[in-house]
Amino acid sequence: MKWNVEPFPLYTLRHTCLTQWAPHMDPWTLAYLAGHRDMSITKRYIHPQEQNTRAAIERARSALGGHSSGHSPDAVVAPDSLNRAVTN
Repeated sequence: MKWNVEPFPLYTLRHTCLTQWAPHMDPWTLAYLAGHRDMSITKRYIHPQEQNTRAAIERARSALGGHSSGHSPDAVVAPDSLNRAVTN
């Protein structure tokens, strides 16, 4: 069997791989795996798409919805307790 494959630069495989990985990981991990020292190089591989952007927004909303700091919007802090916190 004879393969008819046109010659191409190996860089093409690297670029394709990093571009395919980009939607599935954060840019800092992608930069680390690619061996980039500068995020401006990594940006070449990140092509945000609408569905990925919407999914990221939904993940952020979900994360905020699960927040439990113990604070409530109805809590009132007495002015004298603020003064004690600052002076102590």
